[in-house]
Amino acid sequence: MTLLFVGNPGEIVVTDNGDATDFNIFSPHDRIAFNDLSLVIIKAKHRQTGPVVLAVEYDSLHAVTCTVLTR
Repeated sequence: MTLLFVGNPGEIVVTDNGDATDFNIFSPHDRIAFNDLSLVIIKAKHRQTGPVVLAVEYDSLHAVTCTVLTR
């Protein structure tokens, strides 16, 4: 699974996949899915507002985007 953060005013804080045997650090934006699941935690940058867009691409499937509005 590849996580591609797109757009301001946000940033990826951590990624995870729930696999207790996966000892990769939480900070990379790429994460291998476990049981087809993964987790990404995003946050808005301090004192910045607007839409935060996260694009997720899984293997060769089309990218999917999610928009979170901040204020």
